[in-house]
Amino acid sequence: MYEKTALLAGAARVPIEIPPSFFPYEGFAGLHDLLHVRALVLADGVNQFLWVVADLTSLPNGFVLDLKKQLSLQYGLDELAIWIGVSHTFQSPHIKYGSEDEKDKLFCDAVKYAIFSATEDAMQSQEQVRLGMGVGTCDVNCNRDVLTSRGWWKGSNPEGPSDKHVRIIRIENLDGNVVALWINYAVQSSVLQNSVSLVSGDLAGLVTRTVECQFHDDVVAIWGVGAAGDQDPLFKANWKSADGVNHTLDEKGAFGLLEMLADRLSTAILHTTKAIITKESYGELKVLAQKIRIPGQEIFPDIHTMKPTKKYVFIPSEDREVTIHILVVDSIAFVGLAPELVCVTAKEISDNSPYRNLMLMTMVNGGMKYLPDAASYEKITYAAMNSYGAKGAAELVRDAIIAALYKTMGM
Repeated sequence: MYEKTALLAGAARVPIEIPPSFFPYEGFAGLHDLLHVRALVLADGVNQFLWVVADLTSLPNGFVLDLKKQLSLQYGLDELAIWIGVSHTFQSPHIKYGSEDEKDKLFCDAVKYAIFSATEDAMQSQEQVRLGMGVGTCDVNCNRDVLTSRGWWKGSNPEGPSDKHVRIIRIENLDGNVVALWINYAVQSSVLQNSVSLVSGDLAGLVTRTVECQFHDDVVAIWGVGAAGDQDPLFKANWKSADGVNHTLDEKGAFGLLEMLADRLSTAILHTTKAIITKESYGELKVLAQKIRIPGQEIFPDIHTMKPTKKYVFIPSEDREVTIHILVVDSIAFVGLAPELVCVTAKEISDNSPYRNLMLMTMVNGGMKYLPDAASYEKITYAAMNSYGAKGAAELVRDAIIAALYKTMGM
């Protein structure tokens, strides 16, 4: 018989220290705003769960695996109870794990140091908490699959499927003070992409810092990327008009656009947060990880030469493995996986989930490119060509997630 104990939580935010000597690097000339690592620890007296998010585009699978092993040894955590994610900002350098280049090692070490520092601070700040979930809406994302004369391509499609819901977990101490906000929204943080040469947290980075500042930095706002495989920002600083001409805002205009979108999303988050009713938790933290095999395909060899087309041969390859991660806290379920799903698949999961309160995160514990729905392969979208999974793979993952969620009901 599991003895129910009060839920504890601790959260922390640590900047990734990038020295000026690091630049230039990967086309970046300098730093516009700090990148951060945020950590959230949940504990029920027996089990502990760690959620770490770095303001990065992605993390190599090998880097993640090594981090999980080291964190597990240092804190006695089950590796299955460690989730490491990214905010998916396109305005950050990439981790080149194992590189002997001095700048690559410097950045890798800076990220690793921030991850361990944030985890330690979160561990040390644990206190009894209440939590609750709220769902608001915000129109700062847009479906990006657009039909052109040459085939489907990336653009802005206001009539395409788009998930406007912003999901928030409010975690507060027994005095009613907010400790952390777990934010989940389906958008790629790429407002500044191909427009400026400065490192930035982009949309997710600015939104989380804006929210934290509204609480005088006493709150950690931790981001979870939703099913953003086909969800771009509503407006971008670099775009192609209907006549095919490329347009780019200057630096002032690009960051002004970013601030406008971030203000809109931050306002929605704060408004939703105020309405959330929290309650004390005395239940068991349930953690589940399940591996499934999906049919594979050859990914497009060079994304820089990819272009819209009406004829494309998808080449089958060996099966791939996808790990489904699930965390359940009372009546709230969290799903994490590495590949980027599209919003249609996420909605099908939500509609058939046994949990009314559900948050789905992608780019968790590594990356695996896109995993779009079957219709995307028929259209020949960018995501379909840029996927390691063959047509039908997303539907297999969808069904496995739903089955796994039902499994936790009987754990």
